[in-house]
Amino acid sequence: MTGTAARKAAYRRGIDAEARAAALYRDRGFAIVGERVRTATGEIDLIAARDDLVAFVEVKRRRTLDGAAEAVSPRQQKRIAQAADIWCADHPDFANRDMRFDVVLLAPGGQTRHIVDAFQADVDFT
Repeated sequence: MTGTAARKAAYRRGIDAEARAAALYRDRGFAIVGERVRTATGEIDLIAARDDLVAFVEVKRRRTLDGAAEAVSPRQQKRIAQAADIWCADHPDFANRDMRFDVVLLAPGGQTRHIVDAFQADVDFT
């Protein structure tokens, strides 16, 4: 497989993983209010809302669930938190809701691990 073909295949797998994660949240009563949200500091894979809660969701697909978990680095967590801060500033209707950072890990064979409140933000959401 060429480099371009490999990148396209990885992109498709990522889109599929995010769709599976979105379905998981919808099944749990959440509305998906953002997908692949880009900000100046980074991208948020999914933003899901239910009642007074907003979940910023990072989705990782790797060959193993442990490999997917290891891919959510502290540096990436910081970028996601900063992106969430920017998103909240742009969406004041959501700013007073409880917020959490979740991670959905996926691996071949339908393996899924949903980690609620997976990490804490080091930014001030004001």
